[in-house]
Amino acid sequence: MGQLECARELFDKMPKRDVVAWNAMISGFSQSKNSIVALNLFRRMQLSGVSPNSVSLLNLFPAVCKLVDLQLCRCIHGFVIRRDFQSQVINGMIDMYSQCGCVGDARSVFDRMCNRDKVSWGTMMAGYAHNGYFESVLDLFEEIKKENRLINKVSVVSSALAASELRDLEKGKEIHSCAIQQHIDSDILVATAVMMMYAKCGELNKAKRLFDGLNERDLVAWSALISAFVQSGFPKEALCLFREMLNEKIKPNGVNSDEYPSSLCRTFIFEIGKKHTLLFS
Repeated sequence: MGQLECARELFDKMPKRDVVAWNAMISGFSQSKNSIVALNLFRRMQLSGVSPNSVSLLNLFPAVCKLVDLQLCRCIHGFVIRRDFQSQVINGMIDMYSQCGCVGDARSVFDRMCNRDKVSWGTMMAGYAHNGYFESVLDLFEEIKKENRLINKVSVVSSALAASELRDLEKGKEIHSCAIQQHIDSDILVATAVMMMYAKCGELNKAKRLFDGLNERDLVAWSALISAFVQSGFPKEALCLFREMLNEKIKPNGVNSDEYPSSLCRTFIFEIGKKHTLLFS
């Protein structure tokens, strides 16, 4: 019996279950491949008289995303509206719609928000990037600049990815400058996204200098630079970097950060991974 099954057995034997216990079980099944069980637990919690809180919804969103069911997304949306949850849940709902490919619904939620914080902007930009709407990402970047809003790491990563896909070097330089001004350019994903942007825009030397200046170099950073050398026609240099990466015992465990929306992490890994395979083709 696995740990989750053991936890479920203990949960079922509890004489009284509060919202914390329900949330723990919903989270466990939501993060595994048991989305239906997570949804059933969410329903049972309400039938038992326990009201879901914001944590309940945030734990449930990954399960909804795995099912890619627009009707279900809209049911959850209606529940959130009726309960008047705060911006953290609304931001999670934007990410939920985005992961299900419903960018229009995500944007509708974003536009209706009374108080959009930097997380809201970043989540919407990540959603656009995840679904390939790169020009829309840069449009939001321009809006942030015009309104003199603070920009967060998610917004910078999304914008850098968009600039790299559109091969817009000038916009990429603006984004890099913005990251420096906000003192977030040393973040590993921000630095890697900016590095990818320079490489894709033909500035391979600049990309290499940024890589050499990183305090820590994870699998994503290594893969991005190796991909850049392959794409630019330098397979020998790419292989040398690959061997160097292996010598540093870099483990292939991808991106795992609670700071970034799921949609953005998936997009980031895909953009690097689909090009990194060129090394072995």
